Amino acid sequence: MQIPKLYKYREFIEEETPRLVSPKREMIPRWEQTLYDGILFLSPPSSFNDPYDCDLVVDNSFLNAETGRNLCYESLLQMKTLSDPEKQSIRKRKQEILSATSFREILETALHGEVSADIEEALMHIVNDPFQDLKMRLRVLCFSELKDSILMWSHYAHHHTGFCIEYDFNRGNLKKLLNRVRYSEERNFIVGTFADKGSATARAEIYNATLHKSAAWAYEEEWRLVDDLSQLTVILGDKGKCAINLANYITGVYLGAKADERYKQQICTHFKGTRVKIYQMQMQSDCYKLVPKPIQ
Repeated sequence: MQIPKLYKYREFIEEETPRLVSPKREMIPRWEQTLYDGILFLSPPSSFNDPYDCDLVVDNSFLNAETGRNLCYESLLQMKTLSDPEKQSIRKRKQEILSATSFREILETALHGEVSADIEEALMHIVNDPFQDLKMRLRVLCFSELKDSILMWSHYAHHHTGFCIEYDFNRGNLKKLLNRVRYSEERNFIVGTFADKGSATARAEIYNATLHKSAAWAYEEEWRLVDDLSQLTVILGDKGKCAINLANYITGVYLGAKADERYKQQICTHFKGTRVKIYQMQMQSDCYKLVPKPIQ
């Protein structure tokens, strides 16, 4: 299956950074690292401006599933608010707890019917911690199907003074890692039995959850590459950050309608004689649209 050309909006940041593709690590402007060397950094979800992004929320059936009941049992034994005799009693009643049919029944069985709001809340925190830890390990790289979005040129390319890179991922092995984001008004929940079906299925369910966003973001027409720190195999490491080299996938560069002339000259010179085409976005006199004009 072919995927569309994808785009990344950036700004001209002159701050110098070590050149990752060179063993000498000479210093170059950050925008040159992105455009000339093809280096993009994957971001943790915590850095995104959407608080719901990559929010791993399991539906209420999780604690009634096999994995959920086992996690609940182990979590009870970790609770500092329970005494050693209480924990010993829980161990003796392990089979009763694991065979309980509801979260409330699990608590009542484990605690002899004494279920306080504090204990229930503490237990839920323990149960949810693994999902938060997993989210912290995720790394995401975002693209758009659009090169002419006025909003994205404004937000991500420093008010139309930056640039937009075009990538063709049909020519390499990253295609299988890219997925289109799905937008909806309703919040997405991971099915509660996701972890009962084996690690491969559980992993797929978690990654699928990272592809759901609010319909408020639908204008971005986003695609993304999602992986975690333990799985990344195409990544360059640099001081705890994750970067990927996409130089071989670049097929075009689009300069913002307000881009400085000196950047236009530099970029045209750099890519002269290559397959990379250069354009500049043009404002239209009769409508609110940006149209790319070939300049090389």
